[in-house]
Amino acid sequence: MGYIAVLTVQGEGVLLRRTGQQPLRSGELFLVPADDVRGYHTQEAPWCFYWFEFDAEHLPLEVQNLYQLPKKEYHLELCDACLQHMQAGHWDCASALFTAVMHLWHVSCGASHRQEKGLFMDQAIGYMKQHLEDMSVRGLAEQMHVNERTLRNLFYRYIGSSPIQVFNRLRMEAAAEALTRSHKSIGDIAEELGFSSQFYFSKAFRQVYHVSPRGYRNALNQRTKEAIQLEISLEDTNSTGS
Repeated sequence: MGYIAVLTVQGEGVLLRRTGQQPLRSGELFLVPADDVRGYHTQEAPWCFYWFEFDAEHLPLEVQNLYQLPKKEYHLELCDACLQHMQAGHWDCASALFTAVMHLWHVSCGASHRQEKGLFMDQAIGYMKQHLEDMSVRGLAEQMHVNERTLRNLFYRYIGSSPIQVFNRLRMEAAAEALTRSHKSIGDIAEELGFSSQFYFSKAFRQVYHVSPRGYRNALNQRTKEAIQLEISLEDTNSTGS
């Protein structure tokens, strides 16, 4: 199967794909099936990048995944040597060098990719928490500099849920927190979290907590009263015993 590897070393550009656009920034490596690519253009001049088109049955790196490579000159030296052998028609040498380049990419991206995973999810979830009333998948994708399909794939790969599932869970956690720690009305909480009506808010809350927002708050208040009564009862017992 044919693939394309794009390594950006300076500036920014966009890879045009059948499924949308993939922004590429300095230090980023992106692998994609060759038949998915429709072209590319620069976001700012100059845009400097390496472009390798190759066939492979097995890849050491995941396709359609954005990697941040550490800045090491030997990567670029090997890329230059590989291209020089290709231009000279020394295909065996070029193939061996590109295999070495792929191996170095795999080793370099190993630890950094795990860090990138944590950083990506922290930034995405942080953005969601700041936009609980008006977050959209498109807006999140633009914020994270990926297209919507890539965003969904990354969420499923990293945490096994879609962006909207994670967002809804965060909204319900915020709702439960507000019901627990504030005296705001249920209607006000629904409005602050971006729900069009209290009815839809109550429906979404019940799907997660299996109780209405009012029932949730009443149960908390009842448990609080019982805890206070128990504490008073214990104090009375201790006073009588002394």
